[in-house]
Amino acid sequence: MSWIRCHRRSSLCLLALLMAVIVVGSSGCAAIRQRGATQEQAALGRQMCREGVDALECGELANAQKLLRTAAAADPDYGDARRHLAEALWRSGDHREALTHAELACQCDPLDAHGAVRAGQMRLDQGDASRAIEWATQAIAVEQRLASAWALRGRALWNRGETDLAVADLQQALRYAPDDEALLRDLAQLYHTSGDERRTLTTLHQLLDAYAPGEEPVEVLAMTGSAYLSMGRPQDAADTLREAAARGEAPATLLCQLAEAEAACGRLPEAIAGAQRALAADAGHGPAHALLARLAAGGAETSIR
Repeated sequence: MSWIRCHRRSSLCLLALLMAVIVVGSSGCAAIRQRGATQEQAALGRQMCREGVDALECGELANAQKLLRTAAAADPDYGDARRHLAEALWRSGDHREALTHAELACQCDPLDAHGAVRAGQMRLDQGDASRAIEWATQAIAVEQRLASAWALRGRALWNRGETDLAVADLQQALRYAPDDEALLRDLAQLYHTSGDERRTLTTLHQLLDAYAPGEEPVEVLAMTGSAYLSMGRPQDAADTLREAAARGEAPATLLCQLAEAEAACGRLPEAIAGAQRALAADAGHGPAHALLARLAAGGAETSIR
């Protein structure tokens, strides 16, 4: 019952926030409308926006910006023009102006949940997790089943170090997008960070199941092997990490983890060879030096990282 009361209270808060946003956004756009876009200007804005979007899709960023600026100037209340202009500017590296237009677009259309998510993503990329959370919350209030909104808020909370809340939001996002690879990776990393290796491994297995045998990404295999090692399953760790290391040029971190697994299995020659391979990849790799020192001292016991 307490969960239900909290859920209802949360829903009411979201509704109140949304109503406030609509009022503020509408008043802002009303001020724009007072400047008056005529019917002809509105038509020009839409035509220029269509042409700008075509240019953007073709990768013609300079031309897209020119057309979309014309569209926004012809009808300042046309949120789509500002939203696409923001995207063109962002791709060109002009992040500050892009963010300005993305948020103006949201003010003109506060019911555009996807636009709010994009504005929040830009904020998060610029290091403003708090504003990203606000945009994500607005998007959730508009469209509660929007996975990208929950994912944005979860990542922004993670950025602020609020791990438990971040996990809850990413889990909610996964309910609406169960096959989203980026979500599964982020959740696995969060579980690993919080020391919940069982959930880490379960999530990674779910992610690995999305790939055909032999096509699993190296980084996912490496995370899986690391989770096995942390759970005290060195043979599974060694098998998985060996498979990952066989996929092209392996980094020192992966090779060192494989050496750790081999040592934990009691295969000291293989562990020494693995640590030496790690140092060949990165002569300054500290964990590989430490592992070699332990093995040289006759320590069959190795720390599990």
